[in-house]
Amino acid sequence: MTALCVGEASVSARAIATRLQLDKSVVSRRIKVALTEGYLVNRATGKGQPQALVLGDPLPEDRMLLPEPASLTETGCSVADDTAGEGWSDPFNA
Repeated sequence: MTALCVGEASVSARAIATRLQLDKSVVSRRIKVALTEGYLVNRATGKGQPQALVLGDPLPEDRMLLPEPASLTETGCSVADDTAGEGWSDPFNA
């Protein structure tokens, strides 16, 4: 996005789709999320006008989405224990 905006006040969704070589519908969905989250701002002033996108808030720093596998083995799994599934028989393979 930054490369598209150099020397330009804003950029259109079409320009982003062309630059990234992605389908316009894919870019449109991603832009909608970025607008909702505040990472992009639409400077277009009226309905029916093409989007005039500029950078908004910076993206957050990297954060851990899932725990490291090692931390799960250290603390143990709280969902199932070693006896989980015992006594169960598969009715389709009986």
